[in-house]
Amino acid sequence: MLLEQNGGFRSLQARASGGLIVSTNLPSMNELLTPASRVLITVKRQAHPRQNLGGQFKGKFYLKGVEGYVAVVNGSSVCPAVEKVLARTPAERERKRARVKRQYFVNSILLFQAVGTCA
Repeated sequence: MLLEQNGGFRSLQARASGGLIVSTNLPSMNELLTPASRVLITVKRQAHPRQNLGGQFKGKFYLKGVEGYVAVVNGSSVCPAVEKVLARTPAERERKRARVKRQYFVNSILLFQAVGTCA
């Protein structure tokens, strides 16, 4: 199965509500999420010619020569990630939820402060 990652909006919504995110180990998700807020699925990475930032796009003004952001996913890589989430106790999940939500608000404050200094 091929999976094309979307930007971080869904992960921001999940973090704002305290959700633990199961995502691929591809950029940008593996870079935006802390180990406390994520469980990563190991996937094979490839480029796709219709993805404009994927390295193989035929347009003139797009990224060239990058590895790509399309994940080849199979059940044998998804199952361990899901099992890792299910193995947590309710108390562990609640601690993670609170940490994820707190980190979201800390990151938001830092972002707003940085943007405010640029104006």
